Amino acid sequence: MPSKTSFLVKSAGAMMVATLISRVLGLCRDIIVAALFGATAQFDAFLVAYTIPNLLRRLLAEGALSAAFIPVFTKRIVSGEKEQAWDTVNILINIMLLLFAIIVSVGEVFAPWIVKFIAPGFVESTHLLAVRLTRLMFPFIVFMSLAAISMGILNALGKFFVPAFAPAMLNVSIITIMLFFGKVSWAIVLLGIAVMIGGGLQFFIQVPLLYREGYRYRFILDFRNPDILQIGKLMLPYVFGLAVTQLDIIIDRVLASLLASGSISVLNYALRLVLLPMGVFGIAISTAIFPTLSRHSAQNEPSEFVDALTDGLAFVSFIVVPAAIGLAVLGKPIIRLLFARGEFGDWAVNHTAFALCFYAAGLPFMAYLNLILKAFYAVYDTKTPVKVGAFMVGLNFVLAYVLMRVLDVGGLAFATSIVSALNFVVLFMIFKRRMGLLKWRAFLFPLFRVLGVGLVMLTLVYVIDAYWIKDCYGWILLVKLSITVFVGISMFLLLIYLLRVKERKYISVVYELFVQRLRGW
Repeated sequence: MPSKTSFLVKSAGAMMVATLISRVLGLCRDIIVAALFGATAQFDAFLVAYTIPNLLRRLLAEGALSAAFIPVFTKRIVSGEKEQAWDTVNILINIMLLLFAIIVSVGEVFAPWIVKFIAPGFVESTHLLAVRLTRLMFPFIVFMSLAAISMGILNALGKFFVPAFAPAMLNVSIITIMLFFGKVSWAIVLLGIAVMIGGGLQFFIQVPLLYREGYRYRFILDFRNPDILQIGKLMLPYVFGLAVTQLDIIIDRVLASLLASGSISVLNYALRLVLLPMGVFGIAISTAIFPTLSRHSAQNEPSEFVDALTDGLAFVSFIVVPAAIGLAVLGKPIIRLLFARGEFGDWAVNHTAFALCFYAAGLPFMAYLNLILKAFYAVYDTKTPVKVGAFMVGLNFVLAYVLMRVLDVGGLAFATSIVSALNFVVLFMIFKRRMGLLKWRAFLFPLFRVLGVGLVMLTLVYVIDAYWIKDCYGWILLVKLSITVFVGISMFLLLIYLLRVKERKYISVVYELFVQRLRGW
């Protein structure tokens, strides 16, 4: 296998291990929260309150800030200008703290109107609870901005495990607090407090590694610093681009608030399950490959850039396509096993499984989209995704409004999947025209090969589900579902190997990395 592929898999592997730990903890958190609050108006209020701080986190912290910062910081490091790179970090931190102090103040004042905009269908009691929780969690964005800058620094320096593991601290905070105090009457407010504590821990866990890499905080403010101006130039259109894509979440919650009480919660639980493989595999691969793409772009190496991008797309297909098939077929028993207890009843199980099936259909394209966006950002083009995304938001609103009348919450999920696929296809075509070396077959051939094998796996898993685990519960369901997943994955890998599918190269590399990790432990 080429060394560049080994490097990609190795870097993504470190991300996957850390992200897997975080996502498993996130799953434990969701299980606890589902048992305590279920799919209810109370939890709908929490989700709406969390929407804006989480949206700002994705726009200004984890999203725009990381994408704009990493290429600039990487260029300084590659040029051997580490001291200038640290000065840029300190200036950026101080500017972001000032900016977020203003944003938080505005959010605290206008919380009632923000909630009304996101959830126009809320009754008065749910609206008031959402306003209270919004004001409680708005400062969350300050911690997230510091955590995102830290993550960008460490990723640019080739450190992936700790930054990928940092989000787990949010889950640890929620799990710990809700396990011990989740039965109190004001538990939903306590959930908001746990979010704030977890946000702080997500930043502080990265500080020791930053210190070892040579970072020292200094209060510097220089709004004319060339690196800061470059970051701002890159960040501004990216903010609009992410705002366009994140509007899809707001659209879904606006429309879901008009459906039955608990519909926002149902969409959240379904999306959380889709984001498990998306975070562990899709985002891990794109995050790991981004510094490599930025480096090839900075060193004007178009052939190596395209090779890294196509290898990343093939790796995504190999990992994410079978995961999507598994979620679509086994969604209901998975939901029944994880969430069907406490306040989470049959209505919630059925509606969550229905939405999950439609989300799973778009999972591969969500992962592809995340990777192609990184390619645009690595070549300093943040405007093209904005233009394409703006059209997609309008299309998503129309599709969601039409499909929800036919498919209820499933229509909202299906609209998201359709738009994700179209968004990726359009961006790939544009990037292909720009980078003449990029070919459709480099993406489609791996996809079709993996999809063909995946369909065999789908048939096998579907038969097992229909005749073996359909009406199981409790420990019997856990055992039978585990066996089914193992059989499905084994069948997929065996066929990949026996049919000599080109993507079999990833099996040996992942296996070698797994063995090395076990020996290290």
